[in-house]
Amino acid sequence: MFKRKKKTIDLSLLKNSKTDEVRIPVLFLQTQKFFFENKISEEDCKVLARMLNAYYDN
Repeated sequence: MFKRKKKTIDLSLLKNSKTDEVRIPVLFLQTQKFFFENKISEEDCKVLARMLNAYYDN
């Protein structure tokens, strides 16, 4: 069996970017990672994603 090593990608430079077009997708990826790691249900993920989308669209 192969053991997978956890790869850590440092997103801090992108997360702190002054450009919204870069920063917002990185924050979304971190949110998705949080959902996955904490086993949030798919329905709850959809609701939260819609809320975030509505917030950033205004």
